Amino acid sequence: MINDIAKSPHNLLICCLDDDPEVVGEIIGASITKVDKKDDPERNLNFTTKTKEVGASFAIISKLISRYNALKDHKLDIFLNDRGVVVNPKYRGLGLAQMFFNVRRQICHDIGIPLTGAWMTAAGSQKAAARDGWETAYEMTYEDFGKETGIVFENVPPICKYMTGKPLQM
Repeated sequence: MINDIAKSPHNLLICCLDDDPEVVGEIIGASITKVDKKDDPERNLNFTTKTKEVGASFAIISKLISRYNALKDHKLDIFLNDRGVVVNPKYRGLGLAQMFFNVRRQICHDIGIPLTGAWMTAAGSQKAAARDGWETAYEMTYEDFGKETGIVFENVPPICKYMTGKPLQM
């Protein structure tokens, strides 16, 4: 299963400092997406892992996917799905996450995909997406999600949100 995930076509956008045109600078953020299609086989994330922590991570992802599926819930044939956004802690608060979310909407416009979406699990990503015009499609409390998964979440916002963004209008 891990090999299947590693082979799937993901889109990676990396933002680096460019102080020197001859050298790739420090990575300050990245965004990973994947185009999902209605006819793609559904992935089962219940498989054996080498550590319980990795297993728990995939169990959480599987539970999130079961909670909200944009392809099904919006009756879409194609969708730009989130695989992660990360901003180097030294560069947080500069609007980079919002820029990544905006680029996702630009990609949707450019290649004709009607919607993009992501689980926004941190307050910063929720605010950045909202500033870029994303809407909350589904939300749940971490307390309820913790009861369902048997995990105690610490240092998280009260609400975990699935948010969607429409293509930019040009």
